[in-house]
Amino acid sequence: LSNTVAIASCGATEVSHESEAWKNGAFMFALKEGLNGQADENKDNQLNTAELAAYLLSRVPELAKQAGFEQYPSVIKQAPPEVLVLF
Repeated sequence: LSNTVAIASCGATEVSHESEAWKNGAFMFALKEGLNGQADENKDNQLNTAELAAYLLSRVPELAKQAGFEQYPSVIKQAPPEVLVLF
């Protein structure tokens, strides 16, 4: 599958963190934000895989740090940036 992306919620030696404030994990919270438009970096109302990956790579560590944790997502497979995310 050439037009797919795989992003792990954390690195291989890390643990994914959850918080009552997020009502789930940091990764899922950031993913929901991203799919709700916050990851649309160029504000063209189209979300591509590169924008979503970049958002998750910056937002998840930010959320985790605010909660006193460390967590860094890992892009395992990146689709071409012109591939749009449907949501």
